[in-house]
Amino acid sequence: LLDDDIGGFASTSHSNHDTGPNGHAFVPMTSLKAGREDADNSGEEEGDTDGLGGGQHTEAGFDMADDSGSGSGAMLGVGRWRPRWMQRFASPLWYLLAFCLLVFVQGLAVSGLVPVVISTIEKQFGFSSKLAGLIVSWYDGCVAIAVPIISYYGQNGHRPRILRRGGVMIAVGCVLFALPSRIKKYTPVGSQTTLLCSLIAPEAGCHEHNNAMILLFLLAMAAMAVGSAPIFTLGFTFLDDNVDPNRLGSYLGATSATSALGPAVGFILGGMFLSTYVQPEEHTDLTEESSAWVGAWWIGFYLSSFLCILAAMVLLVYPKNLPGTAWVRELRRENQPPKVPGTLWQSTKRLLANKPFLFVQFANASEIFVVAGVGAFLPKYVETQFQMTASNASMLTGAIVIVGVATGSFFGGYLQDRFKWDPVTTARNVFLMAFVAMCFSPIMFVNCGNLKLDGINHNVPLNVSASCPTLCHCAVADYRPVCHKSTGVTFASPCLAGCLDEKRTGHFGNCSCVDASTAEDMVVFDGKCSDCNKLIPFLALLFALMFTTFLFNVPATTVSLRCVPEELRSFGLGLGSFMMRTMGAIPGPLLVGVMLDSSCIYWSRECDGSRSSCWEYSSDGISVRFFGVILACKVFSTTMYFLTWWTFRRTGQSTLVGSSTS
Repeated sequence: LLDDDIGGFASTSHSNHDTGPNGHAFVPMTSLKAGREDADNSGEEEGDTDGLGGGQHTEAGFDMADDSGSGSGAMLGVGRWRPRWMQRFASPLWYLLAFCLLVFVQGLAVSGLVPVVISTIEKQFGFSSKLAGLIVSWYDGCVAIAVPIISYYGQNGHRPRILRRGGVMIAVGCVLFALPSRIKKYTPVGSQTTLLCSLIAPEAGCHEHNNAMILLFLLAMAAMAVGSAPIFTLGFTFLDDNVDPNRLGSYLGATSATSALGPAVGFILGGMFLSTYVQPEEHTDLTEESSAWVGAWWIGFYLSSFLCILAAMVLLVYPKNLPGTAWVRELRRENQPPKVPGTLWQSTKRLLANKPFLFVQFANASEIFVVAGVGAFLPKYVETQFQMTASNASMLTGAIVIVGVATGSFFGGYLQDRFKWDPVTTARNVFLMAFVAMCFSPIMFVNCGNLKLDGINHNVPLNVSASCPTLCHCAVADYRPVCHKSTGVTFASPCLAGCLDEKRTGHFGNCSCVDASTAEDMVVFDGKCSDCNKLIPFLALLFALMFTTFLFNVPATTVSLRCVPEELRSFGLGLGSFMMRTMGAIPGPLLVGVMLDSSCIYWSRECDGSRSSCWEYSSDGISVRFFGVILACKVFSTTMYFLTWWTFRRTGQSTLVGSSTS
């Protein structure tokens, strides 16, 4: 199996090619295998961690060597237990499957479940959108700190072991994230007894402060960030050091596809779990359409924790380097790029003085600001604008976004390869694609308009208001919206509509505060008044926006690589990632959360009278704010991409760093 996966490819790949990636010459098949055997034998004789032999085996087939990384320490197993049958899995392909499982679960939890459930968490614990944005941004801030530390100290360490510990950290973070739902049970603000007009003043309902829950969510996100940090650094370098260069692209492609599949499954599963009540063991009269409904958002995180532990257990048996792959690392050492000259500060100054590099990183950061900021609240936006349940909004949004991202990224890479764009042409086309994406910014004006909420942005006629019972005590904190279909007016509760009886579940009668000409029309129904058919056009435009936004994702990455000298490319990617997180992914969710709060028209209250979570938003207000964020970021990024192309073309750097986009 090892020959098929590591060496056997040479008969089909190397025999027909004279040069490999970056123009390095390949030797014939016989010499290649001989060189690989020499490297492995040398590793055995000198105690190299890449050697496969040298261990003592018992008759039962167990390796009795330690796990030091020398000799049989490069075999699969745990401690002194290294059965022969397990060695059939000692190939890059089997490692790829284990690594992809970890990548999948990380995307499932962080990029899939968290955006889906964030609005539900707001409702259960009374968080504002600003606070919810802080929880989302906290993850990216912790990743920005953890990545350079872990990648620096772990680059020469036992990388599968570090990945295994990262998986355990993600599992711990998922459990911590789900714990608040079990520590503090959800009790809807208000009570069913105060729904109808009553002569007895009800008890005031309010949200209690949940500072401890906030700290628990932040701790959970920090744990997931630390666990995620080694995945996209050490995980990829391990593949690079153990996979034949001709197959590395396929392995990285499989990993990238898996990282996109995780969030897609997270959106779908999260939406499904939200259709179950947050405390499944308890009976409730609430329906999913009720504003007080809170779904079982925590289930997905326990599932993610289990899958992370499973991936960590698989990675437990992998050694520091895969056996039989010393020749790959030897090839890397022979053809590694020149070392970066000067100090870290000197290299940083060289990159920051590179105008095309600086402009493209500013543009990328602006795009990430939109993706991270608006994307974190997109399910909530759809839920609010189109009066949908949280589960349906999450599943629909997830399906559209993931398909748009996947097809856009694939088609952008295909266009670049198909037409063999040189770096300057790539930079120009990135600018043109960004301009097209900017044209879809007005998508946010496709909405259902403001809700007519009595007492907030709409008032019933005075003659009707005079007939409302003056002694009707209503709990203002009990938000249970009902709709008077004849007028399209929504009341915050049946009590505020003056209803005296409940004919059946969700159907209230004798409502004296509604504008009705007959007694038969003095009825209201559970839910908000919404008669809108704009959801399909919005989803179609959302797909177009995501497709065009990610259409230039791959070409923009190519520009980032080609506009810097070869010896600074790796460092340039790291610096670019740091800039995108600090200027885009971290402030994006926080600032968008603040803008959401500024468009709230009906707040729930803490017990001390301060604002808690928002019950109702101004539809037009959200649209204007989201449009402003998207348009401003798109205009800025398009301008930066134009300057990238302009300076790249004028400085002629394509002739310095090569015109190949391979």
